[in-house]
Amino acid sequence: MPKQCKIRGCVEVHYGHGYCARHYQEAKRRGLLDAPLCAVDECSKAAVCKGYCPKHYQRFKKHGSVRVVLKSGVKPGKPKKSCKDSSCERPAVARQMCRRHYLRALRAGELGGEECSVDGCIRARFACGLCDKHLQRFAKYGDVNFTKRVLNPTREHKRKKATERMRRYRKTPHGRIRTKWSRGKKRVTTGWIIPGVTKE
Repeated sequence: MPKQCKIRGCVEVHYGHGYCARHYQEAKRRGLLDAPLCAVDECSKAAVCKGYCPKHYQRFKKHGSVRVVLKSGVKPGKPKKSCKDSSCERPAVARQMCRRHYLRALRAGELGGEECSVDGCIRARFACGLCDKHLQRFAKYGDVNFTKRVLNPTREHKRKKATERMRRYRKTPHGRIRTKWSRGKKRVTTGWIIPGVTKE
């Protein structure tokens, strides 16, 4: 015979800690369950799996021990240097400056670096021999000279763009209604109308 819930008057089957499923969830919400502590001596968190709290269980699962020991040849990372500006606490990324102060100095021309490698660009280099504008273009489009707009568009180019724009518009709900109305208007103006319906 299966074990029953320890609550008086309840005939449901035992689920855990002497309670049925419904009373177990209720006791869990109220904090009435006796949760065991983590097996690590200096840890006071509740155990969730194999006698460990979530943090120590992840260490045990990843390294095989709750005491994490670095492998041979692996050195702990060096502490990051902070920005040379005394009022800034951000980590330094270049020339002992954080990203914000480095970009400010770069745009103001205070770094005195080389110019961008793109022909005709006089901005200072940021990375990979490119200024920040051309570097973003290269990262996004794969070409430093990429531009969406045509500098000197021809009539054929304008006509092609207008055709594509109208094709996209006619696929929209409003475009379908407009097309239907235009066809009806054309029928009326050309005289192809239903008998009994005047032009007006």
